[in-house]
Amino acid sequence: MRNEKRNTKSIAHFWEIGGHFLESGLLEIPITTLTMKNSVIVIVCDLSKPHNCIVSLLRSISSIREIITKRMNELQASNVNQVHELKEGIANQFKGHKDGNRIRPTDIPLVIIANKHDTIRSMSLAERKALIQGLRFVAHYFGASLLTVSSNDSNMREMFRGLMNMIGFNSTAKSSYETNFDKAVYITRGQDSYENILLQGIQENTADPGSKIKYRMIASESEMDQYLTQKGVTRDCWNKLTEHMAAIFGECDPLPTHSLSAKGDIDNGENDQNATGDENPFPEPEIDSQRAIRQTALERYIQEMERKQEMIAKLNASSK
Repeated sequence: MRNEKRNTKSIAHFWEIGGHFLESGLLEIPITTLTMKNSVIVIVCDLSKPHNCIVSLLRSISSIREIITKRMNELQASNVNQVHELKEGIANQFKGHKDGNRIRPTDIPLVIIANKHDTIRSMSLAERKALIQGLRFVAHYFGASLLTVSSNDSNMREMFRGLMNMIGFNSTAKSSYETNFDKAVYITRGQDSYENILLQGIQENTADPGSKIKYRMIASESEMDQYLTQKGVTRDCWNKLTEHMAAIFGECDPLPTHSLSAKGDIDNGENDQNATGDENPFPEPEIDSQRAIRQTALERYIQEMERKQEMIAKLNASSK
């Protein structure tokens, strides 16, 4: 893309990282103290596997927030002003929002892409509403934009291209609040609210009270007080969300045994040799050997990048 004012080309770098539960160290490479200011993180979830969407999304965000926190701590030691700029830039986007005290946006802008939208059209109306409601809730809590896409829908493809141009080249983006889950859902960060999400369709099917609670997390407005406070979202609310999704779509697929730590948390990239059950359940000697070589090379690369960043930080500090 060409910048007409300066007659120069703008270049966007896209890093596609898959399988980061097994290779969490990969997240260390694109997210650095040097790239944070101009970075946007995009998480893609697969709507064709609705039972995995919410839990997998939360796992991904947890891994990402861990890296961001690490980088912010590093930046705090070398450039306090930039830390303030990053935090203020995010906070300003939610200034005046009625949920401003109850959302926890990431320090790097976050976008959630829900792919294979065409596959949910075979679901019942209640299931589609429940899935979109859950995605909206997670996106709103973490201050993320949400877009459903499908390669089979030209309108969604154009929306996706527009979003990528905005992300890659910092082009002006209009606020969007499209919630028609039969066509497309596109909600830019800060445009949704817990009230709109949780009370969605509260008056629908009043002749059949039982039908109202098939897809909604709560059955009445009065229940909101159990899950939302003035300062945040209660643990009961998150439990309710995951239980609600499991009741409709079934339990999330378990992670591979060797990607779980002893506490059952997401793999932090360190293998506990003394823990039981950490062996690879599907050994492939040739592949495992190559993977070990790649893992060693990755660790060396990360160490080298960290060393360079420390040197840059020292040079910046000495020049002040």
